[in-house]
Amino acid sequence: MKLRTSIHRWTQFEQVHGALGVFPSHSNGKGNAKGADFFLARYKNWNAKQAEELTRTLHLDPLLKLRALISLGKLAEADELLNQLNTSTPDKASEVLIERARLCAFSGDWEGAVVWIEKALQGPLFPLSRLTCHQIRALALFELGQFGAASLDLDWVDSIRTVFPKALPVLYSKILRIKIVARDRSPQVARAQLDALWLDMKEAGEINMDSVLSLLRLEIDLRREEGRAHGDIAIASYLLSKTMGDELYSALGLFDASFSELKLSGSLREEMANHVARYVRLQKLESEITQQSAKSTPSTTARNIIRFDQLNFGSKKTDLSEVSEIGTIVLLSRELAVDFKNRSIQDLSSTPQLLRALQAFLENAPLQSSSQMDRKKFFSELWKRSAYRPTLHDNPINLLLHRLRKDVGVDITGTKAEIQLRKCWICA
Repeated sequence: MKLRTSIHRWTQFEQVHGALGVFPSHSNGKGNAKGADFFLARYKNWNAKQAEELTRTLHLDPLLKLRALISLGKLAEADELLNQLNTSTPDKASEVLIERARLCAFSGDWEGAVVWIEKALQGPLFPLSRLTCHQIRALALFELGQFGAASLDLDWVDSIRTVFPKALPVLYSKILRIKIVARDRSPQVARAQLDALWLDMKEAGEINMDSVLSLLRLEIDLRREEGRAHGDIAIASYLLSKTMGDELYSALGLFDASFSELKLSGSLREEMANHVARYVRLQKLESEITQQSAKSTPSTTARNIIRFDQLNFGSKKTDLSEVSEIGTIVLLSRELAVDFKNRSIQDLSSTPQLLRALQAFLENAPLQSSSQMDRKKFFSELWKRSAYRPTLHDNPINLLLHRLRKDVGVDITGTKAEIQLRKCWICA
């Protein structure tokens, strides 16, 4: 199976977007530019399943199909396709080596990822591909506990990120740098850097489903280092990954939840067992945790959260039976809401009243996807008045409920006696 010239067109898409943040136009399935539809599905709509479907219907380059399979977490199929690829030129061979490294990373084979990246770096590479190489190797070295060596790769990324400021490896490198800071300096310094990164992303208009997911996973890591509960963020990560069609990271989110203050039961516990059986990466993590091995940084962190759980949290039971039906997640501290149905993200920073309403529901029923509140209590929580009078106050309440449905996308209804929020996961 030979790689066709469309990969060069694809590289142009990546470099233009990485430099300027500009997406290609739809191709309507015609010519070499038809790869634009795949690019839009994968990196604008963040829909891995749609991207995989396009690799079949549009007969795209097998390398693009390979990337889609890895993103979907279909690692066995990706490995099979990798073994079928025959590269005819050195630059194409280097791109395949990068994908081998990426597959190793998704499988938790960090030593293998380093080996393949070092081989790729010896051949000719597109500039953005070289950037990707250093980001992947930095991640692998970090997972192996080699923070100094990982920082050298991150320094290389920093030296070229002004050329490709919008490229995904740049964001991932910033996140990895904060993880290293949490360990080499302090979680407090890392927390300040994470807060600043959220603000920078919002101001630059770079908040999308992938950046939110990446920052949520950083939040989980940092909370572990701080010895804080992170189950709500782990479930949010799990739900967002599922919406994006990213099966491996959905599994990782559920794995994080299983090693948090939450106790999974029922269908989620069964799903977690299926994920562990399917993914070597989770098997390695679980083995390292139970065997107290310090080989991988994440497993060290997972052991830390087990200890913190025993010392600080104990066993917190929560009803997650309706978690699969959740249609919206709200991140109160980041003033954001993600509407899964419309695949949209709402900035709530200019709507403090909506934030207060959602905060009231969180306090009324923490770690629940549904919540009921007495109408009078709801009014007093928002307007801080005890004298609720239906004739005067029902209209403002109903208007607020309408705004929550329209602007945030939550399923919320009201009767004369109570307000009910459904299928919404709220994080502090």
